[in-house]
Amino acid sequence: MNIQRAVRERAHTLTLIAGPSGSGKTYSALLYARGLAGPNGKIGLIDTENKRSCFYADVSGGFDVIDLDPPFTAERYIQAIKEFEEAGYKAIIIDSISDEWEGPGGVLEQAKNAEMKTKKPGLHCWIKPKEEHKKLIRELVQTNAHLIFCCRVKDDLKQVTVEGRREIVKEGYAPIQDKSFPYEMTISMMLSEGTHFPEIKKCPGDIRHAFPDNKPIDISSGTAVLEWSNMGVAIDEEQELLKRNGMIAASNGTKALLEWWNSLDKETKHKFSHLKDTLKGIAEGYDQIGQIPDHEDLQDTTTITDAQQTEIKNLLSALGRDEESFLKYARVPSLGFLTETQALELLAHLKDMLHEQVSGSREV
Repeated sequence: MNIQRAVRERAHTLTLIAGPSGSGKTYSALLYARGLAGPNGKIGLIDTENKRSCFYADVSGGFDVIDLDPPFTAERYIQAIKEFEEAGYKAIIIDSISDEWEGPGGVLEQAKNAEMKTKKPGLHCWIKPKEEHKKLIRELVQTNAHLIFCCRVKDDLKQVTVEGRREIVKEGYAPIQDKSFPYEMTISMMLSEGTHFPEIKKCPGDIRHAFPDNKPIDISSGTAVLEWSNMGVAIDEEQELLKRNGMIAASNGTKALLEWWNSLDKETKHKFSHLKDTLKGIAEGYDQIGQIPDHEDLQDTTTITDAQQTEIKNLLSALGRDEESFLKYARVPSLGFLTETQALELLAHLKDMLHEQVSGSREV
């Protein structure tokens, strides 16, 4: 660990553009990307939707496409992003990031397959899929390009009490992704179905002017964000790439880090010797984690809150499920034995079930 004076550096941004079908996600993302990439910068688009992005091939400056077919695993997204990054693309659009969560081969399907394989439902089914998802997040924040994520949405359903009766009401939309995904972003927005205007959910205050009220996203939005992100000291891209590769090696433990370090030439080792102790400490930390049983929730000692218990009970009631069978599914003797992290995962699962149930009844 090294103490250093904090200095603002030029940084790449992560932007989430969510919205229902027809809200203009892809077109808005392309205009925004042109502003981020500049007039002559290269734009790459990872298309999971059967080349639908090619409808907009005439957008100013054009763009290049990687047609990503199933399975939509985190690793395949990482490979596609790296391909564009290593080829020098300034802005990369992922359309759609929702498939990494709910598409064929995505997190939800992997968890379901794990349950079918083990014939034991429970949180253990989520360990490997969520770890792969977390790896994707780590890669995103290290990528040397501006990233834009198009995301589909679902009805955000809430249970309320009206005149003593419980009712399910729609309160807007929720992105189809892990619930924490929007919080990883620099900027997060929801597009309006009719006007295509963005409703800003998260944005640094000093760049909020890039998204004026009642106006759609355009090239100037991306240009303003680019100017803001470029304020600061220029990043040494060679050093950042080496640091990133070292972090990846360190995350696999001391043995992997040593193999990576020994692959460097003498001059490079000398130039970046200041990173050695930091990377060594990270690798040793991952070595220790590897000695703990592989269950992400064992390190969470925060117990479920009263509000979470009440919400789980209300959702079970709305779904017509009894608490006893739910406890068997969660593999705990009572709700009070759940950690806060487990409760959040189960609440998300129950809300998805409720959404499917309500949507199904509407179709009928």
